[in-house]
Amino acid sequence: MSASRVPYISANIEFAFDENRALAVLISEAQKTDGQVKHISQKAGSILGAVRECFDYFIADIKSDFLPDARSNVYFPFHPDTLSRGKPLYPLSEGHGHVYAVLQSVANKIVSGDTIPGTICSYGDMKAVNELVNSKKHDRVTEVVGKREAKSRIEFPGGAVVTVSPMYKVNDNGSVDFSQPHSPVGAEGWTNVAGGNVIAVKDFLFNVPEITMSRNDVHGFCMMTITAARFILSDLYNQIYGLPSDQFKEQ
Repeated sequence: MSASRVPYISANIEFAFDENRALAVLISEAQKTDGQVKHISQKAGSILGAVRECFDYFIADIKSDFLPDARSNVYFPFHPDTLSRGKPLYPLSEGHGHVYAVLQSVANKIVSGDTIPGTICSYGDMKAVNELVNSKKHDRVTEVVGKREAKSRIEFPGGAVVTVSPMYKVNDNGSVDFSQPHSPVGAEGWTNVAGGNVIAVKDFLFNVPEITMSRNDVHGFCMMTITAARFILSDLYNQIYGLPSDQFKEQ
C-alpha cells in the first residue's frame, strides 16, 4: 500500500490555507473602505476546489491500493448510497471490509452533519464543498453577496486592527449555530474598548440557500472546510494506512 498521493494532499491544503489567508486580507480592506473584493467568487472557488481535490486524491489512493482492477470511475463517498451494492466502491465490502467500514462511517457522518471531534467543524460541510464545486464547474459561478453590519471592526491606537464576528449560540451537541448572531456588532456590541474605534462592517456571503452549510460567510466557511478536511483526511489515512493521526493537521 503506497498512499502515494499524500504529498499532493498536503500541498493542496497548504495552498487553500494560504489563499484563504490572502482572501481575508482583501476582505478586511473592503470592510475598511466599504468596497468590493474583485473576483471573490472565483477566489473562493479555487480554495474550495483545492479542498475537494484532496478527497479526489484520497479516493484515487484507495482505488490504486485496494481496487487496482476497477474499470469504473471511483469518487469519494460523500453519501452512503455511493457505497451500495452495484457501485464501484462496493467490492471493498468483500475484499477489504475494514476499509469499507471506515468509508461508510465517514459517509454516514457527512449525511448526519456530525461535529468533528476536537473542532467546531461539521462533517456535513464536505457535502456542501462537493456541491459548491460541482455547481461552479457545471452550472455557474457561485454568487457571493455583501451583508452590511455583519461584523465589528476595531481600530486600536497605534494602527492595529481586528475584525470580530458576533457571538453565536452553542448547541447542546457542541456545534455552533451560525444562522443568527447572539450579540450585536459595532459600538453597540463593544462598549469597553479603551481608545479603540469600533464600527459595524459588512461581510461577504455565499448566496446558495439550496446548499446546507454550517455558515455562509466566505472566509469563515472556507476556513472551516480546510480544518474539516485536515481532520477527516488525517483520520482516514490513520485508520486505513496507519499514518500519523495528525498527518494533515496544523503542527
